[in-house]
Amino acid sequence: MTANINFDAMQNMSPGGISVGTSRTGVELVYNVSKKTPLTITNITFLGANPGDFSIPAADLAAAATTVLAPNKGAVELLHVVFTPTGEGVRTATLQVTSAAGVAQIFLTGTGLPQRPILAGFGPLNFFLQSAPANLGITNTGGQTLSLNSFSIGGANPEAFAFFTANNGFSNCFPGILLAPKSFCFMAVGLAPGATAPSTATLIFVTNDPVNPTLEVALTLSP
Repeated sequence: MTANINFDAMQNMSPGGISVGTSRTGVELVYNVSKKTPLTITNITFLGANPGDFSIPAADLAAAATTVLAPNKGAVELLHVVFTPTGEGVRTATLQVTSAAGVAQIFLTGTGLPQRPILAGFGPLNFFLQSAPANLGITNTGGQTLSLNSFSIGGANPEAFAFFTANNGFSNCFPGILLAPKSFCFMAVGLAPGATAPSTATLIFVTNDPVNPTLEVALTLSP
């Protein structure tokens, strides 16, 4: 058997989990390492915490039940393992493959994400007159694409605060940016020239999250 499968970190796939109810497929390879004895798979099953979140297509199961792998000939049986999370959070199971040669177990893990975009909350942000701008990572923790429709500074003293270039010049948050699940962009907020203390304001984000479309973060400048 080849290695364990982490569905959150698959090559050429977006990192992180997938939305509940969607699917992602990995591949498990079964080899016959014997030099003398042919190998026939007698049973394939899923065990563990969330076995119902993982499956193998019927065609693969049928082929595995009828294929005899020759000894030490480089022959391989291909099993497509499908992850379809039925709930949020980390989902795990063990793929158990049984043959006359014994039992092989492969650990499977993946994460189910909410079926909506979610702008991760943070803050509040507190500044003093000598404070440098705060670099912010704006993250989508949901399972669908987040549209950062707008961001602005409002509240009692919006003139005391301003947006700055973040991440050593690589700011990439802008109104209308689309963030895939588990992806992020960078921005910075700090004190505007001439800001006086005490001052307060609100950093306001508007997104396409159908449950919480507006996120407000308190900004404070203390003496």
